[in-house]
Order: sequence, then C-alpha cells, then structure tokens
Amino acid sequence: MCGICGFINFNGNAADANLLDRMTDKLVHRGPDSRGVLLHGNVALGHRRLSIIDLSDAGRQPMQNEDGTITVVFNGEIYNFQSLRTRLESKGHIFKSHTDTEVIVHLYEEMGENCLSELRGMFAFAIFDKRNKAVFIARDRVGKKPLVYTLFNNSFYFASEIKSILEAPGIKRDADHDALLRYMSFIYVPSPFTAFKNISKLPPGCSLMAKNGKVEIKRYWKLEKQEVGSGENEIKDTLFNIFEESVKLRMSSDVPLGALLSGGFDSSSVVALASRHSATPIKTFSIGTGMGPDPEFPYASLVSKAFKTDHTQITVKPDLLGILPKVIGYFDEPCANYPILLSYLLTREMKKYVTVVLTGDGADELFGGYSGYNQQKRFLALHKLLGAVPAGAYGLLAKLAGGNRGLARKLLIASTPAAELKVLGANLRGKEIQSRFFPGEGMDTELGRAYREILDNNYLPDGMNQSMFIDLMYNHQHNVVLTSDICGMANSLEIRCPYLDNKLVEAAFNIPAKLKVPHYWGHNKNKYIMKKAFENILPDSVRFRRKMGFGYAVPYQRWLRTDWKSYVEKQIINDRSFDELIGRDAAKKTWSDFIGGDDGRTMEVWSLLVLKIWHDMYILNKTVEEFEA
Repeated sequence: MCGICGFINFNGNAADANLLDRMTDKLVHRGPDSRGVLLHGNVALGHRRLSIIDLSDAGRQPMQNEDGTITVVFNGEIYNFQSLRTRLESKGHIFKSHTDTEVIVHLYEEMGENCLSELRGMFAFAIFDKRNKAVFIARDRVGKKPLVYTLFNNSFYFASEIKSILEAPGIKRDADHDALLRYMSFIYVPSPFTAFKNISKLPPGCSLMAKNGKVEIKRYWKLEKQEVGSGENEIKDTLFNIFEESVKLRMSSDVPLGALLSGGFDSSSVVALASRHSATPIKTFSIGTGMGPDPEFPYASLVSKAFKTDHTQITVKPDLLGILPKVIGYFDEPCANYPILLSYLLTREMKKYVTVVLTGDGADELFGGYSGYNQQKRFLALHKLLGAVPAGAYGLLAKLAGGNRGLARKLLIASTPAAELKVLGANLRGKEIQSRFFPGEGMDTELGRAYREILDNNYLPDGMNQSMFIDLMYNHQHNVVLTSDICGMANSLEIRCPYLDNKLVEAAFNIPAKLKVPHYWGHNKNKYIMKKAFENILPDSVRFRRKMGFGYAVPYQRWLRTDWKSYVEKQIINDRSFDELIGRDAAKKTWSDFIGGDDGRTMEVWSLLVLKIWHDMYILNKTVEEFEA
C-alpha cells in the first residue's frame, strides 16, 4: 500500500514543485519507505511507497511504460498481476520490475480505460496519459482504497487522503452541512461526499477522466446475473474454491505477512486456508483490553493450535480518550465508528511483527452474518401475510397506533420489504436528524436515494440479498473498510481482505438468501453455505460461535457518563465554537437525555464528541497537543 496525489492545471500553468512536495509529504505514514514525484508541464504526480512486492529501486514510483507516454502512481495490490504480466509479455510489452504496479501501466497502454475489468485486487491509482493530455484515476470495486478529488481554480487535484488536497493554495476548509447531516445519521460521511465543501470521494467501482478543463465519471462495475451452481453442494464447492484462490492470491508478499485471528468463523476460515498455502507457520494475532476476561483469546488459541500458527496475544490497556484526537487526525473527517480506537492500537502493535495482515472483513455482508438478517427474514414472512403498506403510510400508521410512533414503526417494518425498509428508514432518519440538529436549513434529507441507486444499478436475486449488498456498499465500505485502511496506513500496515475479492462478491450475490440465512432465529447458524464448506476443517465451536463485534465490548456508554463526563461537557456543551455546526439546543438536549438515562442517545453523544474534535482540528486548525483529556 502507498499514498498517491497529484494535479493537472487546465490553464496550462507549470506545475508547482513545492506544492507537490507538500502534498506528497502529507502522506508519509502511508508510505515511509520512499517517495517519488513526476513534474511534466502542467501535470504533477506524487507517491509515497510502502514496499510490499519487489523491494528494489526498480519498484519505485511514479512508473512509466517503455516510451514514457504512460505514467502511473498506484496504491493497493493487484493480486492477479502474474497472469496479466505473462499475457502482456506475450504481446511484446517489456517489464523493468517485478511489481504489480507495472502491470497497470502496460495494461492501460493495451486497453485504455477498459483495463479496469481485468484487475483483481484493491486499488486506487492515477495515470498521466501524455498523448491525450489527460489524468485518469480509478478506484476498486468495493472501495478498499480511498481516493478523493476536487476541481478548484481551474485545476484538478486528487489524493489518497483529504489532508493532501488541503495543501492546495486557496482551498477553503468549509464544512459541508449536507455531509454532516449524513454523518449524524450514519456515523460516517458516505461517498461522494466528504466533510468539506467542494472535495469529493470517487465512489467505488468508478473511474474519472480529467481532460480539457472537465471531469467525467464512469461506473465500470456492477453486479450481473451469473450461474454459481445447480444445487447446494455445487454452490458450496464453487464458493469454497473461489475463496481459497482469493486467500492464496493475497499471500503474495516480499515482506512479513500475518493474519488477524479472533477465533470467530470469519478470521478462522482465512487462517485455515492461509495455513494450507504457507511453507512456514502463519503469524496470527488476537487482541484483548485487560478489562476482565478477553473472550477472543481461548477461541483464537484453539484455532492457532489446530493450524500450528505462530500466535501472539496482544493486550492493550488504552487511554482511548487520550488518543482520540490523534486518530481523528488520521481520518480527516468525522467517523464515529467505536472500533477506530482499538483498530489503531491493534494495527500499531501488529506492525511490530509484520507489514501485511489478512482479515475476515466482509464475510458478514456477503453471507448474512448479522442477527438483523434473521429479523429481516421474520419480517419478510410477516410481509407475505400482511401485504405491502405504501411508504407514505407512516403518518396513518401512527394515528392507528394511537400516536405511538414506536408501534407505528414496528407496523411499518412488518409490512415493508427488507431493501425498501432500508430506503424508507434512511429517509426517516434524515428528516429526524435535520429537524433536531440542523433546524431551518434547506437540506437534502432523502438519504435513502443512495440506497435506491445501489439497487437500481445491480442485479440481486432477492430482497435479503439486496439488503446485504446495501450493507456491503454503504455501511461496510464507509465504516469498516475505511477504519481498516486509515488505521492500517496510520501505522504503515497493509490490510488484505480475501472475502472482498470481486469474484467472490459477484458469486455470493448470485445465490439465494436461504443459503445464507436459513433460520428465523439463531444468527450463529448464519453464513450457512460457507460454514457448511468448512464443516470438516473448523470445529463446530468455532463455526457456530456467537458473533462478537470488534471494539464494541469497550464500555463507552459507561465512560461517557462517568470518567469522560467532564471532558464531553467541555467539548460539546461549554465550548461555543461548536455552534456553527450543530444547534446548541439540540446538543444540550441530547446530552441531557443521555445523562438522564436514555441509552438510545449514546451513539449521538459519541458522534457529537468526534464531530467537535474534528471541527476544532480541521476548521479551526487546532493541533493534537491542544486537546487535553
């Protein structure tokens, strides 16, 4: 993994070398091993390298084709680069390194924008096409690698992280209130928004061409209908074979590689297959906090012994509030995902042993691991009995329920298909958050529109698969994947996720949901088809272990009311600088309700605290040292 940045001046002005240096050096944590830049007339490309494949100087970037007409800066890994290289060499392309990066150069030379369909991996890259006087950028299918951009003062800027773009002269640090509405609704800022006006995220599965003063965005990937198998056993074998290939491909590395092992099914399935394809014991890691018995350790030890891994138990006794400003500084925008703090500490510790880590991220979204999917299955059964209620009937249902909005919501849930319920729920949440925290502002509260676009642009065989795919491409991408990348890169650690392989994603969403969630209750039996595939590989105590969310065992709710209370009050209640973002009355009411015992306000209080710290750091330019816990 690496950090990339650059710009093209559409007015023809020569690229500023000092600006490129500043933008590039903001990304040093993503690539501490070396830096490289290209300046060509009005175009600039910058790169920070974390060396993974071909550690020699031949692997340094920017990298060019034979005649220097195509130049690339690249962040990520192309896992099928060996087969692509063989094909390209047969067509006469000459390679100067053994990196996956160089494959992108020659594949673009051969296929142009269509090269994206051939790439299997996680990536964000930029190509300067000298012949066409254009800059072409692209992002992988499920958003593993971040890529942000802006069109400003007749120049196009791009970077792996927002902090790099903020070096551009004259760019304003104005908060985007439509983005913050989404943050307060979802706990993250979804693409194409960022927390800053006029800076955007390139959505997953999309490319962008910057040329002649304009930018054109194209979607290059969507789910298509395909045959996975004719029966349960054939489907099981197909999925297992794709997954095993995915794990094997992700073990290519010229630096130490390990795996995160919680002892749950997802990480254990990765470790089981990685052990098959390693000549030496796999290094594995589990995390505990020392705040009582750590539930991961016994299960992780069981799996470690079964597959003879070189296992390390990491216990962190964290000052979580003390590191919060520092971690928010890496994210560049507010993200109230509880696990960001433990993720940062875990990746920091794992970096002492390895540079690449495999994880089980994505399995729950692909194969229905969450208990909420069992609930959806129950509601789908009710829906068949009750029939559909029009989306606009919420007010009527509230009246029929005697003004009990909670009961009305339950009636609505019971009578609405799963995916449609997500659309409707997002819209209702947007209106609620707007009325409470952004009163009087004209805002787009139709947050469910983004879900609708996902459904309209992809083939999905049934309602529950639709719901899971929304979770994958929205919550998982902007929350779990973002946390994985930012925390990993903050510590110069590469995170690889075999479950997010595009071939596995495409196959997983072409099988019926009943093969993922077979029962109305008992979510430990979810991911049925994959657990069936591992019945002779993993013990039942691991396959059917109840799911435990990473980082959520930390008692944030109790700490916010006790140890952290005075700090939170100082930040979100007593400090007037917050008023320009959030209505003071709403913040006070939320805090008062929470302190009064309303547990339902916990996440909103946490979100307000994170937002306040981000605002002070990025809008008011406070340093990390100015925050005292």
